[in-house]
Amino acid sequence: MLSSRTIRSPEKPESKFVDEEEAEELERLETQVKQIAKKILEYRATLPDQLKTTVASLPSSQRPISPDCDSGTDPGPPGKLNPGQIQKSGIPNKRGPRDCRESTL
Repeated sequence: MLSSRTIRSPEKPESKFVDEEEAEELERLETQVKQIAKKILEYRATLPDQLKTTVASLPSSQRPISPDCDSGTDPGPPGKLNPGQIQKSGIPNKRGPRDCRESTL
């Protein structure tokens, strides 16, 4: 960035040293601008394909909906046991709608 001492006043000519500093600073800034422009061109070329790939892979990476989640259908008569479902305590669960937020592990 340019310092406050590089401000020119019409009555005092700048020294050669300050002019050289300005030229070096300007050259550094131009180099940075060129590098950033190159990166932007690279991103413009590659980003659309990367986004398409990412968006296409989202459905396959999401957790599938468990078939025994409450879908609004009648789960059957209350009090009936579901023989395949055991609670963590070892006592069979009564058949009924499951909360889809429960872990399926």
